[in-house]
Amino acid sequence: MRNAKVWMFTALVLAVLVGVALLVTSAPTAQAVADRPTMKHHWRYFDGHWSYWDPDDSRWYYTNGENWYYYDDGTWRLYRFDKKYGRDFEREGYRMPGEGTRHVAPRHRVYVPRR
Repeated sequence: MRNAKVWMFTALVLAVLVGVALLVTSAPTAQAVADRPTMKHHWRYFDGHWSYWDPDDSRWYYTNGENWYYYDDGTWRLYRFDKKYGRDFEREGYRMPGEGTRHVAPRHRVYVPRR
């Protein structure tokens, strides 16, 4: 009976040590996170619409042909060309809608990769 208790205790200690070792080695380090490839400029068709990912701003953009929008906290917001995206191309006289102008923001979602 004593041998069985010693074996059980040894097996329990080994299981705990293996579990801790797996947790410690599987957690990403700061260097591993920094070494991950970043998403480059690209268009993606998702939820029935084309959206554009800009890595410089780290956000999605969408146009309905009339206005530009950016995706922030689960909703589309009217884009005011305040970040880097859109600075390097002609906007052909695009003007932000004035105060009181009615516009309907898109409701589709964007692709979010699993981590």
